[in-house]
Amino acid sequence: LLHSSRLIRHGDFCVLPFAFNGGKKNEEGGSRSAVTLVLHISADYIHKETLYEQISNWQGPVSIAVFFDRPRQQINCVEEMLFFYLFCDLMRIKRFPITYFQLDQCDFLVHRSGNCSHQARNKTIEEIAAYPANAGRNIAREFVSTEFILLADYEHLFSQGFERKMTEIAVRENITESRVVLVYRIFEIDESVENPKTKKELADLLAKKKAVVFHERFYKGGHSIPGLPEWLKKEEGVGDCISQRNLSMKSRSSWEPQFVSPSLIPLHDESFPYMIRDNTCLRWELCRAGYSLHLVDDLFMFHRGIKTAKDVGRTKQLQSTNKKRFYDALSAFKQRMDIEYPTTKDECPIFRA
Repeated sequence: LLHSSRLIRHGDFCVLPFAFNGGKKNEEGGSRSAVTLVLHISADYIHKETLYEQISNWQGPVSIAVFFDRPRQQINCVEEMLFFYLFCDLMRIKRFPITYFQLDQCDFLVHRSGNCSHQARNKTIEEIAAYPANAGRNIAREFVSTEFILLADYEHLFSQGFERKMTEIAVRENITESRVVLVYRIFEIDESVENPKTKKELADLLAKKKAVVFHERFYKGGHSIPGLPEWLKKEEGVGDCISQRNLSMKSRSSWEPQFVSPSLIPLHDESFPYMIRDNTCLRWELCRAGYSLHLVDDLFMFHRGIKTAKDVGRTKQLQSTNKKRFYDALSAFKQRMDIEYPTTKDECPIFRA
């Protein structure tokens, strides 16, 4: 386990790269043809069992950016937790870079207080709204060494063999040269059931109303993909592993497809604030940049817990707080898209809230 004192800057943030770098590459020096899981999280929200489950569930490389807004109280706590509860096991089997980033207070990243305070505090809506999600996503991407990436969120889990099968498809489809992203379906499952490993197990949960399309009861349409009954019925491992080619985004400005992509796709636009199209904006840019979306068979991602309309309250508060920042970002984004990708405007959705 290595701890680096080399600091770099990313916009207004001070970054300590490879704060933890566990594991060893294989005898061939590590495979570039792999999918790195890219995560971001605020230090306040890390829970050791949850993170352990997520990393254990993923069989490939992982890069995580951890954001500190109270470095004196947080850094030693996170180091203690990650070292003693997480990486002593995981560092043996995989390369695992963790990057710390925070607003420009670099001295705390080197000269820590030496005390760990486990006292949690409730953040205000304004503090939560200021979370720099897209900076975290981009910083975590800076330290990826594989050809393919999967940009996910904390607590997302995957079907059995996801990384290996996705790598095989990405290589076979030559997605870097062909400018393709591999879209997969995402679901929510009831917290009372076991994690589904296969499409058959997922289908059983859906039939019992113990699983739903991600945010179906919270924000219907944001993650739905046509053809779900046919996708579920198709025998696993049959065909070329691609259900549909060239999915269209044109009429779906709110669609947020989940995907595996080449690592060189555009970065997230960091001017978009948290909880208002901060993730969708990358999908918009991929469309304008001419990437094709292919839906894969069998493989899926899921999240434990099913959101309903009663959960919309805090989201609305966050969006209200960030409303002006969003419209400023959206205006600049539209102008940039027309300058950088002038020929694809008619092929993509109208960008809006």
